[in-house]
Amino acid sequence: MGLRILSICASLLITTISACSPISTGYRAQGLRYSQKAFDYYEETPDLHRVIELEKVRVHIIGSRRLFEWEKARAEGSATIAYSTRKNDIFIFGKKVGDKIIVNQAVLGHEINHLLNFKDMEIADPDELNEIESRHNAESWTQRIHQYFKDEK
Repeated sequence: MGLRILSICASLLITTISACSPISTGYRAQGLRYSQKAFDYYEETPDLHRVIELEKVRVHIIGSRRLFEWEKARAEGSATIAYSTRKNDIFIFGKKVGDKIIVNQAVLGHEINHLLNFKDMEIADPDELNEIESRHNAESWTQRIHQYFKDEK
């Protein structure tokens, strides 16, 4: 009887532990929510339909900086966590969790944005989003001021 109770308790403990979401899941979900909120800030563009084919994309998932092919990224102390090339290569850190490889989804998306920008310059360079937003906001204010003085006449 005691062995059976111990077995049931152990089963319950294992079930409880495996059912709990790790902290990383919460961080990923929160990051996606914030990214979507930032994206939702922009006006809708219902007529937009652009197709961009990315041929032969290669994603190099690496576990060590020394495996980067770009010397600047390979350098000790470099802040580079991923990069893309005009040859449709993406180099990104990965980690093994159990028998699966995990990459940072946000970083991978950022690098895919670079590939899209390489193919079509109308796609924003993800490294220039702050500048693009600043220019857009300045143009909007200039238009509003122009309209204000035009209406005053």
